[in-house]
Amino acid sequence: MVWSIFLVIFPNTFIRPTLIGLFYFLVFLSIFSTTPGKALLGLKVIAAKKIDKMKVWRAIGRTLSYGVSFLTGGLGFLFIAFDKKKQGFHDKLAGTLVIRDTTKNLSARILLSIIVVIITFILAIALYRYSFNSYLIKHY
Repeated sequence: MVWSIFLVIFPNTFIRPTLIGLFYFLVFLSIFSTTPGKALLGLKVIAAKKIDKMKVWRAIGRTLSYGVSFLTGGLGFLFIAFDKKKQGFHDKLAGTLVIRDTTKNLSARILLSIIVVIITFILAIALYRYSFNSYLIKHY
């Protein structure tokens, strides 16, 4: 996952990378109904019952529901392989489905992914510099 970059940069704290990861999923799912990785694979997250673009509240529910899939030792993600609709615990709780997005071509997906990776690294460097400067101000 992209947010794991922040865990490497900030190994002494779990809160900051977790918040950034939640923000990452929340923003991309609520605005684009996909994350860069899903976009690259041609996948899109939709509301399960209405077959509609996700609303912000559903993106919040799905993002927070990732915790259930993690806390079960990853069983929530493994469940996807055996479920008829290919839904994980987080999808069942949030009422979402992951489907193939046939509207976007491959070049648009690759471009979106490259842009997001560049923005992620810029953000990581900026946060690292900010944290380092804050550390210096506090300790020296």
